[in-house]
Amino acid sequence: MGNLWKPPYRVDITGVLKEGINMLEIEVVNLWVNRLIGDEYFPSDAEYDKLNGVREIPVWVGTGERPVKDRVTFSTWRFYTKDSPLIESGLLGPVTIDVER
Repeated sequence: MGNLWKPPYRVDITGVLKEGINMLEIEVVNLWVNRLIGDEYFPSDAEYDKLNGVREIPVWVGTGERPVKDRVTFSTWRFYTKDSPLIESGLLGPVTIDVER
C-alpha cells in the first residue's frame, strides 16, 4: 500500500479490501542512524584515522558478504559512537483503522 514516512501518515486501503476476512500487515523499520549507533557496540573490522575517516575499506564490502563480528553496517566515516543518543523511530503511537459506511 505504500511507505508512510512523512505526515499525515495515512493510507486509504479501500481499493484493496475484499468481502470477508482481510489481513493487514504493518512492517515497522528503524532509522539507519540508530543501526549505525547499535553497531558501535560490536568490534569493527575497519580501521579509522584520528578524524574518524576509514583508512581502508574492508574486503567484504566489495564481495557482497556480510560484515564480520556481528555488525550489520559499514560506513567510510564514523559519525556516531555507542554513546550517541538514539533518534525516536518506528511505530510511535496508536494505529487506528477508520471505517466509513
